[in-house]
Amino acid sequence: MKKLTDFLKGFAIDYVIKYLTDNKDEVVKKLNKELDIPILSESQEKKLLDAIYDTTLTVVKGIK
Repeated sequence: MKKLTDFLKGFAIDYVIKYLTDNKDEVVKKLNKELDIPILSESQEKKLLDAIYDTTLTVVKGIK
C-alpha cells in the first residue's frame, strides 16, 4: 500500500508542477482578478503575485 501511496503522491505533485508551469499567465491573471490590495497598483500586484507564484512553484518542486 505504501508503494501505491508514494506513486500517487508523486503523480499528483508532478501534475501540479506541470499545470502551474504550463499555465503561469492564466493562474497569475486569475489570482490578480480575485485579489485587491488598495495600496498597490495593478502592475505592483502582478509583480507581487509573480513572485509568490515563483516561490510556490519552487516549494512544490521541493516537496518531491
